[in-house]
Order: sequence, then structure tokens, then C-alpha cells
Amino acid sequence: MDKLLVEIAKESGEKYNLQMAMAINHIDLNELIAAVDELKNHWAGTYLVRVYVSCYRGKKSPVDLRQFVNLDSSNQDLFIKIINMRNGWPYTDEQLYQAETILKKLVGIR
Repeated sequence: MDKLLVEIAKESGEKYNLQMAMAINHIDLNELIAAVDELKNHWAGTYLVRVYVSCYRGKKSPVDLRQFVNLDSSNQDLFIKIINMRNGWPYTDEQLYQAETILKKLVGIR
């Protein structure tokens, strides 16, 4: 995938810096929890939690990626950070599990 992104950048005349993109896209679990708390009664909050669970748990919890286009720009940014969370994340598995538990409780997912 990294090679594909570099090729796309070359074709468009841009310089692609994977390390810079990864550094910018680290997820802040506190930011995610705060955003979901604000959106807990809105479909976007539930969707972001389902995306988190899908990325954290893997194939057991697929999500409909077509809903991405319906998110506003700040929630799209959170979505991208969530899907990049396994790339050099600064959190332990226990912290990720605790975040999953909190997020699920906020939106009422079991």
C-alpha cells in the first residue's frame, strides 16, 4: 500500500512522506472518547465506535465503509485516525480495550 501511495503522489506531482502522514494520524483516545460523548445520540457516534471496534477486533466486526462520505470533515479525520491506529500506536492493548469498553457504553453497544 505504501508503494501505491508513493506512486499516486508521483503522478500528481506531490512528494509523499509516509512518516509524516503516520505522525499526523495518531489517534488520541481521549479526543475520540470526547467526540463520541458529544455524538452519542447521533448515528455518527455509533458509527465511529463501530469503526473503532472493527479496527481493534479485526474481521469479526466489519463496518459499512460507504458511510464515510456522510461524516463531516472532523469525523472523517477521526475515522482516518482510527483506521491508522495499528500503525505505531502509543497505547497498550489494555488501554485500547478500556477505550473500547468506554466507547461501547457511551453509545449503548454490547
